[in-house]
Amino acid sequence: MEDLRKVIRDVKTEHFHLKDDNAFVVWFAEAYIVGERGKAFEGITGSPGDQKVDAVYIDGWNRIVQLVQGKYHQSDANDDGELRGFAERARDFWDPTSDKKFEQAGSGAKKKLLEAHAALHGKVKGGYKLKMYFATTGKVTAKCQKKAKQIAGAAGNTELEVLDRKAILRVLSAWLGGWAPPLPAMNLGIDGPHTLMHEDGHEGLKAWVFSTTSQEICRLYKIRTPDIGTHFCVTWACSLTP
Repeated sequence: MEDLRKVIRDVKTEHFHLKDDNAFVVWFAEAYIVGERGKAFEGITGSPGDQKVDAVYIDGWNRIVQLVQGKYHQSDANDDGELRGFAERARDFWDPTSDKKFEQAGSGAKKKLLEAHAALHGKVKGGYKLKMYFATTGKVTAKCQKKAKQIAGAAGNTELEVLDRKAILRVLSAWLGGWAPPLPAMNLGIDGPHTLMHEDGHEGLKAWVFSTTSQEICRLYKIRTPDIGTHFCVTWACSLTP
C-alpha cells in the first residue's frame, strides 16, 4: 500500500485540491481505463452531488460509456453496501426519463452525467454499452459482487467490474512496470480459413497466429496506438496490385 500512497500523493501535487478518494480515481482511470492522467482528471465529477459516480469517460470509438466509483481506505473496510448502491445506478442510466434526476446533480457532475445518459439513449447504430468500474482498497464479498453484477446487468447492456484491494495492487504493479492500461477487448476480422493457437500452460498465456487485412490493423492502431508496442507485436503481409 505504501507505493499506492506515494502515487496518490503524486497525483495531489498536480491537482492539490483533490481529496484522497478522487486522487485515487484519477490514478485508477489513468492506469486502467484511459492511459493518460490529463484525460483521467477531465472525467472527475467532483463532489458533493456526484450521485455515486466519481468519474465519467465516454469512448465514442468503441461506443462505451464508462463510469467509475472509487473508495480509498487506509484500513481493510468492507464496501458491500457501496458496491450495491453503485450497481443500482445502472437503472438510472438506462431509464430514458432519468435526465431529470441528473439535472439535480452537483455542478461538477451534472454535465458529465447528462452526456453519459444522452450517449446511451442516442440514435447511434448498434448503441452504446455501459461499463461500470467499482475500485476499492477495501474488500467486497463474493456474494455481493455476484448480486451487484446481476443488478447492473438487468438494467440494460451493462458490465460491472469490481476491483478490490488485491486487484488494485495488481493494477498498480502492472502500471509501475509499464504494462498498464490493458488493451481494450475488440474483434479483428480474420482474412482466410486458417488460424493457429498456442497455449502456455505454465504462464496461462494464449497466442494466436492468423491473417487479417490492413484495414483491420489500421483500426486497431487507431484505438490504442501508444500502447501497441508495449503489449504485443503485430506482423502481417499484404500484396499490392496496380
